[in-house]
Amino acid sequence: MNDFQAYSARSVFEGMKRKLHQYLEAQYHIWDEGLIANRVELLDKEGCTYQEPRLEATPFYVPGSDYGELNIPSSAKRFLTSTSSIRETGIPEIPYLHQAQALEKFLGEEREIIVATGTGSGKTESFLMPILGTMAEESESRPQSWLRSGCRALLLYPMNALVNDQISRLRKILGQEDVASMLQASRNHMATFGMYTSRTPYPSEESAQKNRIRLRKFIENAFLNLPAEAEERLKVEGKWPAKDLRQFVSSSFRTGATDAEMISRQEMMTRCPDILVTNYSMLEYMLLRPIEAPIFDQTAEWLSEDTSNKFIVVLDEAHMYKGAGGAEVAFLLRRLHSRLGVPRERVKYILTSASLGSSEEAQLRMKTFAAHLSGHEDESEAFSLITGQQQSKDGERVASESESDALVKCDYSLLFDTGSNLSKAYNEFHLLRTNLGDTSNQEFSDVEGFQNEVYQWLVKFGPAAFIANRITSSPQKLKDIAKIAFPKSKDSEAALECLLAFMSFAKEKESKKVFAPARAHLFFRGIPGLYACINPACGRTQNGEIGVLGRLRSTPNLTCECGSRVYEILTHRDCGAAFIRGYLKDLQGDFLWHEPSHGLWGTGGLLEAHFLVELNRRSQDSSGRNEGSTNWLHKSTGQISVRKPDDSILDQFIELLRPEGLVQVSGVPILTFNNQCPVCTTNWRPGSTKIMDLATKGEAPFAQLVRTQVELQPKTMEPTERSPNGGRKSLLFSDSR
Repeated sequence: MNDFQAYSARSVFEGMKRKLHQYLEAQYHIWDEGLIANRVELLDKEGCTYQEPRLEATPFYVPGSDYGELNIPSSAKRFLTSTSSIRETGIPEIPYLHQAQALEKFLGEEREIIVATGTGSGKTESFLMPILGTMAEESESRPQSWLRSGCRALLLYPMNALVNDQISRLRKILGQEDVASMLQASRNHMATFGMYTSRTPYPSEESAQKNRIRLRKFIENAFLNLPAEAEERLKVEGKWPAKDLRQFVSSSFRTGATDAEMISRQEMMTRCPDILVTNYSMLEYMLLRPIEAPIFDQTAEWLSEDTSNKFIVVLDEAHMYKGAGGAEVAFLLRRLHSRLGVPRERVKYILTSASLGSSEEAQLRMKTFAAHLSGHEDESEAFSLITGQQQSKDGERVASESESDALVKCDYSLLFDTGSNLSKAYNEFHLLRTNLGDTSNQEFSDVEGFQNEVYQWLVKFGPAAFIANRITSSPQKLKDIAKIAFPKSKDSEAALECLLAFMSFAKEKESKKVFAPARAHLFFRGIPGLYACINPACGRTQNGEIGVLGRLRSTPNLTCECGSRVYEILTHRDCGAAFIRGYLKDLQGDFLWHEPSHGLWGTGGLLEAHFLVELNRRSQDSSGRNEGSTNWLHKSTGQISVRKPDDSILDQFIELLRPEGLVQVSGVPILTFNNQCPVCTTNWRPGSTKIMDLATKGEAPFAQLVRTQVELQPKTMEPTERSPNGGRKSLLFSDSR
């Protein structure tokens, strides 16, 4: 067994699961020991609050040809070749095969395309490179047209988070001085882009006062007042505008000759950017409001200037435009064509999506969908579908017993501290290779050299190729892939976690490619409710405990496997007393349904009723009488008896305490206990109740998971005032649905 408490998929998963369960047990109080033990067993079952971790890695794709060999205009060849030599742009020196196909179809054959490739396939470059190639061709072949302002390409997204990511990519490309100068040609300004969303300052007509209050303050607070080191870091990450901000502020907020990015609405309305990035909601507003008319007027004039000009529309994540929402977007795009005054053939579309399946039927369905969405009459031939071709690593094989043992003994946690203990991590790696029978050694001076050496070793280590090929083809359960890859190991998961750490750490020095950028998918959820068999004997735990109710489950059901009825459990939030929730025909009802009728019974539906299960704990008032009356519920039928059954059949019933009358809870009449717990006698506010279900509620459980995930991360730096978490971080993403 590996004794090292290293950061791994399993350790993070177990830590998050433990924290979630501790929270649920603490906040959703149960008093009965048998029920508590049953809940612990239920929570520990896969499928209740969690799924086993899945491992996945970004696939490797087959490379294509040099740009010079592609069937695209020579101007595009020259531009892309030069741009790819600038590493900061992210444009690959050798495109993947599907990227090359996208260029040839869009630029060489004048086809509209659908790029349907997976995560990490360079899908963004698959549509950015055709756009840049088109702009390069216009600047060289049609200089008069290039001088005229107008939007050449509209990048349309379903949500703002994706818009922000795209702006970062454009900054790294068009913000490069060499790239900008290649596209500038006879213009007196750069090729430009801009983000036009609700966050773009500021709506309404331009005024000096608004510029001073709303634009200057935004720029100063967000950028100019930051420390110099923060500016450099933000530029590297693509989070700093591709713009001379100080010149912009000092020149009455006018776009400078060297500015590639426009950051205000007034800039974009004065001179439309070449590439406009927005979402479909904002596009709809822009088409309606007169103030944004200059953007469309300039674009329409540019299109009418030269019939060779075509307006490019990119619909990223196109699979999200389905149903009624998709129909709205389809009509929106038709309105856009009309507003620009051009027929459908003067607009070229690029759609991107996740992989859509390889069958001919799936491909035809996607082409038809694209044609309907974009307003093209030819349903099957309008678009060319581009799919990615994955590349497998060579030499795959499973690990031997000795290789597994060597990996289990390796302290891979040292890889997470190479910044301060590089030699220690390298010595551990060298010891691992020695234990594997590999005595080769290589001198290195920095982390980059160490990463490259690990990469070169993994290329020749068959088990690494075996794992990489499987987790790139589809997500794999952690425990399953461990058993397959290390069949003779007594601790296969520890061996797998060690090898995964090296696979994620290894990076080829020349190409900057990680050997296998693995990630773990951890799935957690709250409990939608707790439901119990009403036969206590059915709930005997592994420790032999018997509670007041039987076996628990997290989904409703009519009957248990033992034949008894199943009802939802409620508890009093303060003392944890257990109740069951059922439904009656009326106050005198003698049959307990397990779910409501949804209004189909008579005119008012069934009556919700709460019955106390723990009669041995009920309180007595000063007169010695209990609140409510004792009823007996037949375990298998749900029939209620107000009289105690004969002793011969008494074991077929469960004894319950029935409330005396209706209580208004949030305006709804319920047969429940009136403002007081029958066990602990705690009072609660009239019109409410503290007898509540055990369904997980609120954001607190999610917050517990996020906090634990951050706490379990290794530090990447010493904590400072600016980085109190020591480099630990978590990115939370919401699509606002």
